Amino acid sequence: MTASQRLPILGACLLGTLACQGRKAPVPAGSLVIAQTPASPAASSNPRSMLDARYPQGSRVILAVPPLNPGNVRVLSQGLVGAGEPFVTPDGQRALFAGKRTPDGAWQIYDVSLGGGKPRALTSMPGGATSPTLLANGSVVFVSPARGPEDGWFPKNPAALWALAPGEATPKRLTYGTASAADPTVLSDGRILFVSAMPPESSPPCCSLFTVYNDGTGVSPYACQHDGSGEIGRPRELPGGRIAFLSRATRSGRGGVPEMVLASRPWLSRRELLPADVIAEPLFHDPAWDELEAVRVEPRKRPMGRISTIDIAKKSGVVFCLDVDHTTYEPRTRAARVRILAAGDGGTSRPLGEVPVREDGSFMAEVPADVALGFEALDEAGNVVRRLPPSVWVRPGENRGCIGCHEPHGLAPRNMRPLAVKEPPVVVGLTGRTRPGKTS
Repeated sequence: MTASQRLPILGACLLGTLACQGRKAPVPAGSLVIAQTPASPAASSNPRSMLDARYPQGSRVILAVPPLNPGNVRVLSQGLVGAGEPFVTPDGQRALFAGKRTPDGAWQIYDVSLGGGKPRALTSMPGGATSPTLLANGSVVFVSPARGPEDGWFPKNPAALWALAPGEATPKRLTYGTASAADPTVLSDGRILFVSAMPPESSPPCCSLFTVYNDGTGVSPYACQHDGSGEIGRPRELPGGRIAFLSRATRSGRGGVPEMVLASRPWLSRRELLPADVIAEPLFHDPAWDELEAVRVEPRKRPMGRISTIDIAKKSGVVFCLDVDHTTYEPRTRAARVRILAAGDGGTSRPLGEVPVREDGSFMAEVPADVALGFEALDEAGNVVRRLPPSVWVRPGENRGCIGCHEPHGLAPRNMRPLAVKEPPVVVGLTGRTRPGKTS
């Protein structure tokens, strides 16, 4: 096995390690759940998704127990023509993975007991499902639809994050951006960290890390927006307050350079992981297979749970800004109004309405929920002086705030009560909803 083949499995073992919870695992300590692809895969026609390219027909997920050797494994993805993206539950008793039953079928999320048994399909998404992970309450988070190999980050039907609660048959959608979401992982504080892209006005689009809460509220840029470019993927939380990921991987997700940012200062702390952090002696190898990913089977602490703030009976949420003129843009032209946009068809946007900016630079508006929103700061003459294309959203009943318009990162706002919150929010883009003296 070459160094490039060995690195992903060693990195994945390291990236999957979290603190120990102390419950007894159903398999011996030191066991691994491993995704393998045939060392000499059969020639494949045009792959329908990026997973087809990463995991060609015959790929599988196995359980390897000590002593770690090819003769001491059990196939967990029995009955499937392809499988990958393994995730071991915090209790160390089950595994989740993406798999497909037929060559022309869609990838779905499967669950299997590490103690034995056949895999069970958890999803039946029409466009497929990939990248499983788990919230504190046992909900399975995944991505759907499966991204096509040529989709890019802004396809007509962007991939979104979904959550399937225990005992429920229908998943709930979490993200509503115009860019696809990919590679979710749950941080110890309960937030979902995922890969997406900044609005397409950057060329090429900037692939970076974002976070969102477990109910789809509070989506925020996390890292890599201003200190790098190119494809990144597979973020994981490491001990010592580090967030690791792979950069410069191929479109099929193979290879890549391990990099990291500091969780305490994710902005402008990006660097390569030191060789001592990721290089070690190989743990397992079967000459007939390439090992792409591996996860240790060991009980570990569950992430924090979070109470949802959404009110599903509502059709709107509130956005407010402390000071739209607090910006890194030059010149810092004062804004008189803010035009709120919604995503349209084919990458277009449509105006929902305008909101006046108060003397201190603040504004507040009630806007439609579960719609990608953008903002344009306008001067007195109506010229656009700053712009964010539709890329963020509010969930039903969510109150979402920001500090400024392209404000400096890593700085706390002034401790003050903005003028805009002293009056009801301006109602924008909600049919039949107006308030005296406000625009709709």
